[in-house]
Amino acid sequence: MPNIPDIKSPFSGKTMDIVNAVRALASVNYREHVPEMTSARDIIPVGEAIMDFPGGMNEFITTLVNRIGLVIFNQKSFTNPLAALKRGILTNGETIEELFVALAEAKDYSPETAYAEELKRTIPDVRAAFHSVNWEKYYPVTIQEVELRKAFTTMEGVQELIMKIINSMYIAMNNDEFITMKYILAKNILSGEMHVEPIATVSKENASDNMVTILGISDALEILSDRYNRAGVDTLSEKNEQYLIVNTRFSSLINVEVLAAAFHMEKAEFAGHIIKIDGFGTFKANHLEKLLGNTAGFKQFTPEELEKLNAVPAVLVDKSFFAIYDVFQMMNGTYVSKGLYWNYNLHSHKVFGVSPFANAVVFNPGTPAVSSVTVSPKTATASVGGIVALSANVISENFAPMSVDWSSSNENVVVDSHGAVKILDGATGTATITATSTFNPAKKDTATITIA
Repeated sequence: MPNIPDIKSPFSGKTMDIVNAVRALASVNYREHVPEMTSARDIIPVGEAIMDFPGGMNEFITTLVNRIGLVIFNQKSFTNPLAALKRGILTNGETIEELFVALAEAKDYSPETAYAEELKRTIPDVRAAFHSVNWEKYYPVTIQEVELRKAFTTMEGVQELIMKIINSMYIAMNNDEFITMKYILAKNILSGEMHVEPIATVSKENASDNMVTILGISDALEILSDRYNRAGVDTLSEKNEQYLIVNTRFSSLINVEVLAAAFHMEKAEFAGHIIKIDGFGTFKANHLEKLLGNTAGFKQFTPEELEKLNAVPAVLVDKSFFAIYDVFQMMNGTYVSKGLYWNYNLHSHKVFGVSPFANAVVFNPGTPAVSSVTVSPKTATASVGGIVALSANVISENFAPMSVDWSSSNENVVVDSHGAVKILDGATGTATITATSTFNPAKKDTATITIA
């Protein structure tokens, strides 16, 4: 099971505390050669002690990077704004199975038929989604020996060295995590995978009306419904499990006190449930390409798509919407004696995905609509045992779902949810295969399959 670590610091982040924390975590040999700092004037003699004995610099740098840098990073530096929606650390394996058990079905009570029903089994409707490691990165940094020597000439030097490490590795890693989560969110919005709720174009004048719309949906999420999740299962999201992600333009118009009261939380508590981001369509194309260009299914957003995404003021999600897990994180390094420098690499492996069973609502200035469904190919011929692959192109507006339901007019010709048509034994004549928009059943199209 995943877990969320609680990283606490034994020091304040000041130079003296950092140097002494490294000493406390170092070897006995290190502690025998390097004295404890008691005042600012100790910085130079302590630095000289570290440089003078064999292995001292290596042990200082290794402990600083592996143990101290991460703690300072978690306390002082940029953190992923969406990190509250991560699920924790996946300690075993590289794949996690997410299960959802559907509600039991009510049956009519009847003493006359009870005996016949007594020994019958009722198999629960269990649905599963699998999430696997799909993000494996490493972040390199080089530390010159001259930089370490320079760090011990002033009280600020050690902190400056740590900030170089943090800026190069830890901040970059968490910023990339944020960008990836935002990319996944944007992809799901554009593909119509999330419920869309129309909202007025954001302005100072209608901010209160828009908040009323958001609060109405928030209340609705507390009631069992199959409307607000991609899998169409009956589920709910209690207030303390709801998170409102807003772009910074909209957040400046929000009355946090009103929202906090509606969420039955204190203002300070609710602040943790409202997440501000710089826009749902704010991306640097070259950074996205470098970060995700080798990922299966990656595609750059068009200018039109980015404009539509940046018009979205807010998204309301259940805490379990993101299936984000840290799987593996490790630091390793090598001292290059000929070059008098250390090469360190921060390795980070993660799972990135979304849960089809979790509620998620996009608030968008525009009414979602599906204008057409087109099936291709329109005709095909296949013999018994054969398979025909059909596809449905759905034209939608304002992030309306682009999914379709497939059906067949011939009981011996079956079609699955992906449009794969299989010809079963006994099939003759023709079969009409229909793709019907799940959002607007009036929009549909057909293909004719002839059995050879």
